[in-house]
Amino acid sequence: MRIIIYGKDEKLNRIKCREFLFPDGNPEEWRGITAFGDFKPGSPDADKCLFDRVRKSADQAGDKAQLLLIGNGLVETARKYYGYVDRVFVYDDPALEKFDPEQHIAVIWHFIENYKPAAVYFPDSDAMRPVIDAIIDKTAAYLNSAPEASEFELTCTEQVYDGSHRGELVICEIPDGIG
Repeated sequence: MRIIIYGKDEKLNRIKCREFLFPDGNPEEWRGITAFGDFKPGSPDADKCLFDRVRKSADQAGDKAQLLLIGNGLVETARKYYGYVDRVFVYDDPALEKFDPEQHIAVIWHFIENYKPAAVYFPDSDAMRPVIDAIIDKTAAYLNSAPEASEFELTCTEQVYDGSHRGELVICEIPDGIG
């Protein structure tokens, strides 16, 4: 299992990443390279450079490129991303319309426990830092493994949008305690 925190450098067209690798995870059980971000109805287009990275990582691993959406009214938004990813996981509930760190921790943890992604990319922001820290701690406890941390940069190249590709929509069960 890997958790990657990314921040984009617009001037250099690069993504700066901090990776937390949990080496004791079961690679056969953990599948899919997942992007998580603020992709809500009416928001600007998602970071295509991130999707480029997720798609290339998934292709190199012989895996699925995935997107995780959390919020309310996201089914139509999810369809916008079919050309970038193989699966879009949606946690859609009115209680998730506004960002709440505790609820996001619960939902992201539910996703990790139930769908076991091999990697998740999280945006580096002040709002997300407590969420990411909690997810790293929970993952370490769950896998009984301390993460190995590293940093790297990714250069954005070609875009990977394929308008003829139709990703799979997965409507996820809302965890207990949300709402």
